Amino acid sequence: MGRQGATASGLTLCLVLLCCQCHSLPICEGVEDDTPLHLLSTKTGYFNAHKDGSHWEKYSEAVVRGCSAKQVWLLARHGTRFPTANDMGHLVKLLPPLSQRIRDNHRHDRGEPL
Repeated sequence: MGRQGATASGLTLCLVLLCCQCHSLPICEGVEDDTPLHLLSTKTGYFNAHKDGSHWEKYSEAVVRGCSAKQVWLLARHGTRFPTANDMGHLVKLLPPLSQRIRDNHRHDRGEPL
C-alpha cells in the first residue's frame, strides 16, 4: 500500500473510531437498548451482523418514535477491517483533536442542516 493509501486508510479508521467513541453518548431518551449500535464497531465484520436486516427496522422505528434529526455526519466504511494494536494506539492520539474540531464546527454552525 502506498503512502496515500495508508493515509486514507488511517483517516477512515480515525473517523470510524470517532463514531464508536460517540456510541457511548445517549441517542434519545429510552431508545439506547433498542438500537443495534453494537453492530457498527470498527471490528465488526459484515458477516457478523444480522443477515436478515431485522435490526435495522427496529432501529429506524426507535429513531422516528423518539427523535428528530437535526444534522447528519456520514462516515462510510468499506470492507471488513481489523485494526492492529499499533493502529489503535495512533488513533487514541488522533481522535480527541478530530472530535474537538467536529464539535467546534457544530458549535459555530459550520455544517449543513437537514
